[in-house]
Amino acid sequence: MKKFEGLPIYEISIDDVTGVYAVALVKRPAMLSTWQVFADQEQKIKFAVTDEEQHKVLAVLCRADFPIYRYSDTMGEYYVLFTKKTIEDMTQRMLREGFHESINVEHDDDFFINGVELTQIFIKNSAKGINPAGFEDIEEGSAFCEYKITAPEVWDAIKQGVFTGISLEGYFNLKEIFSSIEKEGPADDIESLLKQKC
Repeated sequence: MKKFEGLPIYEISIDDVTGVYAVALVKRPAMLSTWQVFADQEQKIKFAVTDEEQHKVLAVLCRADFPIYRYSDTMGEYYVLFTKKTIEDMTQRMLREGFHESINVEHDDDFFINGVELTQIFIKNSAKGINPAGFEDIEEGSAFCEYKITAPEVWDAIKQGVFTGISLEGYFNLKEIFSSIEKEGPADDIESLLKQKC
């Protein structure tokens, strides 16, 4: 993991009024992981697929303890990260409140679409044998979603690379775990940083 260049790092958390409220199909996923496509095997897929006509995709919903670069006019440059516990809480609430069914395009609130149906959501846990092929580099505790694409135009856009993954939308609490004004330099990797702060 590269150094964080002295930028502040914030841990994301949720409470009773914060969390995910939508999922977007995007060209550039913030999680830096693109999905695997199941069907019409024009590209080599590492998954064993039982039915190639199902039009299914598997994507990383949220990476655990993975720093995501952000910028805003009010905060400037910074990183955020989701802990394993926050991801578990967040995915349970998504399912409970039905936000997994709110799918838009490129975070456009005026462009919600149908024909993208969640078939499963799970947390990576290699000790329990939950470690999807093709995503070995994704951190333990990360959340995955599998979608069945029933809208032909969405499937065509995925096949053409118009969409390469998914991205979360929501309101989140931020707690600074590394300050850019701290005297000590940032840790070389997020794991050692979290150990220092916990």
